[in-house]
Amino acid sequence: MYVCPAEPRLITQQLMDDQVYLCVADSLLYACYGEQAEALKERAIQGAYVEDFSILPFCIFDNHMGRQIGQCFDAANVVPRAYITSTYTQIGTTICFQRLAACFVSQMSLASQKDEIPPDINIFPLYYKDGPLTQRLSLIRMKDRYLPHYAKYFLEQLFEYFTGLERIHMERVAFSPQRNFSATP
Repeated sequence: MYVCPAEPRLITQQLMDDQVYLCVADSLLYACYGEQAEALKERAIQGAYVEDFSILPFCIFDNHMGRQIGQCFDAANVVPRAYITSTYTQIGTTICFQRLAACFVSQMSLASQKDEIPPDINIFPLYYKDGPLTQRLSLIRMKDRYLPHYAKYFLEQLFEYFTGLERIHMERVAFSPQRNFSATP
């Protein structure tokens, strides 16, 4: 629990650090990287850096998460190839699931869509400066406000939900059949 010095009547309670993931269809990865795709996937499952994926088309967001990802591109000195730009993150997953561009998705969003994710979508944890890129999700409430039993129960359920969600690991490498990259005679 954290009390804000600027507003001491407020309490901030962290719900979770929401991991940001890079999602890309296997077919798009192979179309852009050819025989290097397998090695790239093996490295990225432990942590993906935008510079390793610089030739992919991306769904770029004009929102808080988009600004964080923009810092990743800036630090890598890479200008992303924008397939589409939007403030609405759901457009990114739609475009990605149609195998048109890579996108960035939060763990919370992926968990809510887990049954809709096509099996050929790779999901890599996005890294920035040697650590996972996350968004802090917090609950802000009044410090001295009386909480009835139902509100306390709701808070318990909320914290339990986010604790469970934070334990879910969404990363995965899509299964792809052995590909033949030998040049044709």
